[in-house]
Amino acid sequence: MKLTKKVNSLLGIEESINDKNILKAIILAGGPGSGKSFVIEQVIGKAGPVSGLGAVISASDKFFEKGLEKLNIPLKFDDNNPELFKKQMDVREIAKATAQTKLNSIIDGLLPLVLDGTGQDLTKIKKQKKALENIGYDVDMIFVNTSLEVAQERNRTRPRSLTPRVVQELWDTVQNNLGEFQSIFGKTRFHLVDNSKTLEGSDFKTFKAKMFKMGMSILNEPVKNPKGRALTQALKSVNGKYLSDLSKLPDVPV
Repeated sequence: MKLTKKVNSLLGIEESINDKNILKAIILAGGPGSGKSFVIEQVIGKAGPVSGLGAVISASDKFFEKGLEKLNIPLKFDDNNPELFKKQMDVREIAKATAQTKLNSIIDGLLPLVLDGTGQDLTKIKKQKKALENIGYDVDMIFVNTSLEVAQERNRTRPRSLTPRVVQELWDTVQNNLGEFQSIFGKTRFHLVDNSKTLEGSDFKTFKAKMFKMGMSILNEPVKNPKGRALTQALKSVNGKYLSDLSKLPDVPV
């Protein structure tokens, strides 16, 4: 698939089935201000487009922010300005479409991936997990947790901040889903990270080492999903490198 080859080339990745840690996925959850981006960078050893563990992050937020900046639309949301909100949401839809294209390319290459989201939509998370497992991925969740007070404070200092009311609503929703996530992913594939503290010095180094160890335990273990093992054998039997060498790409929502 030409798109996958182009994206892989830009990211500096080898050819799909020969890459390390293929068929591994992390679904990232946590409310606004929880510090998900900070945590996942420690987990996967992020140092550029591709992490030290080979994982690629799929998130619409970066495309959303770039789109807003390109059109000179404010990053901050305002409940009292419906016209501005509509413009922002139009840009968000474009960002989601761009993120979907990138995700399709990552999946076609069977690459290890991180799906970045808040975790507010329980149905969507279930669909993502099921779709990835049906392909052959092992799927874990990392839930980044903070107190509401910390979430509100961090949100206030973000360039693209939400109103305090929206932060609380999202925080409440995500917290209410926590128990369900634990049930869905199970003890071995659900990972809860407390990110309420501001870490410095040796505390940061200890946290960083702990997170990277978690990433290695998730991404470096052999694929356990029977569909994944069968898929790699099928691709090798036909000298294939991409999922599309065998079948049509499935729908995995961003």
